[in-house]
Amino acid sequence: MYQEDKENLINIQNKKLPQLRHYQLLKKIGHGSYGKIYLSEDLKNNNLVALKIIDKTFLEILGKTEEAFIEQYMLIHLKNNNIINLKSCFQTKQKLIFVLDYFKNGNFQDYLNQIQTKNGILSYETSKFYLAELLNILLFFQEKNIAHLDLKPANILLDERLHLKIIDFASAKIIGKKYDLKLKKFVKNSNNNNNKLNNDDKKNKKNNYINLIGTAEYVSPEMINGNIINYKSCDIWSFGIIMYQLFHGYSPFKGQSDFETLENIKKGKFIINEKLSYDVKDLIKKLLNYNQKERIGVNDIKDIMNHNFFKGINFNNIFFEKVPENFKKSISDNLFIEKKMSFHEELYTSTDDTENEIENIINNFNIEQKENNNKKLIFGDDFCIIKFEGIFFEDNYFML
Repeated sequence: MYQEDKENLINIQNKKLPQLRHYQLLKKIGHGSYGKIYLSEDLKNNNLVALKIIDKTFLEILGKTEEAFIEQYMLIHLKNNNIINLKSCFQTKQKLIFVLDYFKNGNFQDYLNQIQTKNGILSYETSKFYLAELLNILLFFQEKNIAHLDLKPANILLDERLHLKIIDFASAKIIGKKYDLKLKKFVKNSNNNNNKLNNDDKKNKKNNYINLIGTAEYVSPEMINGNIINYKSCDIWSFGIIMYQLFHGYSPFKGQSDFETLENIKKGKFIINEKLSYDVKDLIKKLLNYNQKERIGVNDIKDIMNHNFFKGINFNNIFFEKVPENFKKSISDNLFIEKKMSFHEELYTSTDDTENEIENIINNFNIEQKENNNKKLIFGDDFCIIKFEGIFFEDNYFML
């Protein structure tokens, strides 16, 4: 693109930069480790969107600034029917805001919970269908040399047709590369073994799990032990946990606490319902093989696709097929009749002990900031992006 054309484009876009006042927050619909998700109305077109709002100061306190840029990078560059669509993102002085597609059917975990409260599990065919669709996503990750590292039902949304949409790429890695926070991009990893944990990931002291990537129930033993050979093995393990969960109604290593769960994973022992078919039991055992080198799919995801359990599945067409079991949540479309929340009331008023603790940490940090003006937040204008005719642009404001 010629410089003159680029300047003209930026001048056009400067008039359209998204701001928080362009959205009406309606309801908090979720939260993660670093942010909250709000159902919102885009006031320009009255469409419903999901705003993921993250506190900059909290990210800096935790040393997790990198994760926000990694998620932004992944959502821009990974284009797939089964990945959540990033519409744009922008920032205020205190917050980073991702504007994402909204799906009223919620996440896959909620879907499973509703079925399990009725003492049931998904049918064999429906479980097989969803596992095949999830496997297609893992194949896409393999082709892009990506490891998600936090695969779990809560990070999978259901679209309007009840198909899967992967979210939350803050923990993701490009195998063989590391994220350079100054350059705002992935660069070649200079380590001899590019798949192994870096020094920051190895802070797992004995019986004191620090900086573990992922969620306890779905974390692989090699992640816990700090001896990863190939990050893809971690996603395959998580896939195996999800398969076990679909056919049993619970996860295999769940303890009374995260610590107990991680200890159970380290032991590697689990019980499979003997009434399940041979193909189901065989694949679960191969997916949850404690030895990461021998785990099915670690060299090629297609080894899992070729397992007899998936016989009859057309992986090329599965996203366009109808879900076998049309179990829908009872959700009202008429969300606008609800009382619209006050932005300041919802964003800055804590509603539970955890959030109160977070707010106290941030307040104390802000006091320290006033006493030491040399310490600055590292978010620049380059975090602000907007989608224009299907392309993301950057020049202090836009991401190429």
